[in-house]
Amino acid sequence: MNKVKLKTYLIERKIIKAHEEAKITLLSGGYINNVFSVQTKNSKFIVKVYQEQASSGFQLGASKERAIYEIRALREMKKRGITCLPDVLFFDKTNYIAVLSNAPSDTENYNTQLLNGKINPVIPSLLGRFSAELHSKTMHDKTLKKFFRSNPGYEELRYKASLELHMHRNSDVAHELKKIQKTSRVSFTLTRRQRMCLFTIMQ
Repeated sequence: MNKVKLKTYLIERKIIKAHEEAKITLLSGGYINNVFSVQTKNSKFIVKVYQEQASSGFQLGASKERAIYEIRALREMKKRGITCLPDVLFFDKTNYIAVLSNAPSDTENYNTQLLNGKINPVIPSLLGRFSAELHSKTMHDKTLKKFFRSNPGYEELRYKASLELHMHRNSDVAHELKKIQKTSRVSFTLTRRQRMCLFTIMQ
């Protein structure tokens, strides 16, 4: 999906008008999906196009079916009063394309902060508080347990080779990574940002 095709898609779905000027920007930071920012005269929103294979050089892949679970999770959390999440404005479950509300204009990008060497000690606390709230509001819901018990898309995200590579390159956190790998059902890859997060939490 490129910018031209995306604009045509949005017009056909009546998300934007045919005569409406739209600035479409491909966002960075992801590995598999293509994420775009769309700005018109009166609105700004995010379009997430789910892919099965990474196109950025990473050997990553996962079923696009994971989109169904992600969108359902966002909607279910909103129903339960967890508001610090984007609104799902539109979801095309045939083509796996989601339109989400844009982040507030004063939102700080923690990814950018980390890569610039700025570590905010409040972030782990906020993440913990969010996780606790999410857990308390969903743990007894049998319907959610049944639906989210299996997620084929994310279960495919097992990057053992990548994880072992980072263990080799980062001996200071290798021991902790091995413990995580042994206790987790799904292993994961670590970017520079994630290694910094892990190192911060370990401190």
